[in-house]
Amino acid sequence: MDLEREQNSGLTAKQENILQKDEILKQGIALESLNTELLVERKEKRKRSAALVIANQNLVFEEREKGKRAQELGVAKAELIVHKIEKVKGAKDLLVANRKLSFRVKYLKECAANLKQANCSMVKMVKNKESIANKLKATNSALKAAQDIQNKHIGALQKMMYILSHKLRQPIVQIKGLTNILDAEVNTSEETKDITTLIKQSAELLDSFTRELTDFIHLQEMQAFSKRNSKLK
Repeated sequence: MDLEREQNSGLTAKQENILQKDEILKQGIALESLNTELLVERKEKRKRSAALVIANQNLVFEEREKGKRAQELGVAKAELIVHKIEKVKGAKDLLVANRKLSFRVKYLKECAANLKQANCSMVKMVKNKESIANKLKATNSALKAAQDIQNKHIGALQKMMYILSHKLRQPIVQIKGLTNILDAEVNTSEETKDITTLIKQSAELLDSFTRELTDFIHLQEMQAFSKRNSKLK
């Protein structure tokens, strides 16, 4: 009985071992299947991650493109605003130009009326042209005669200036030089010194007089030149 029991218990242990091995094999197969599924899931996750990265890159690119388009739209709006401002300014300038043109037309009409009146006056002046020309001719003849007289007067003044500056002043300078020499003499009597002093004073007065007369003649000459030039103009 004991032997049977032992044999039965041995069989039962073997069966249990076999069952345990079967379970272990099943678990191993299940683990391998699970590992395979995990590998597949990892590959799928990697693919999804790569797809997400690409999608993110596409989104970033799209955002950049949207930003560029927004900037372009902003620039276009700014240009449109500037264009509108230019249009408004152009309209104002056109209005001002129209007002100026109206004023110009009015001014031209007034000028035309004044010109017409001036033409009428010109016709009257043309009618009196011959008499005015004769008067101008007579006036020019008289002016020419006066200029001839004035030129002769200027020539006489210039000749007098030459006489005063060269012929008259030369002996005065010589007299002054002689009086200076006499003053330098040591053995000269008092009477001679007094006479020399009087001669020197007279020479100084004569020199001063000739200078004043020269200035006066020069002034008269300049006035004559000025009158002649004013008449020529």
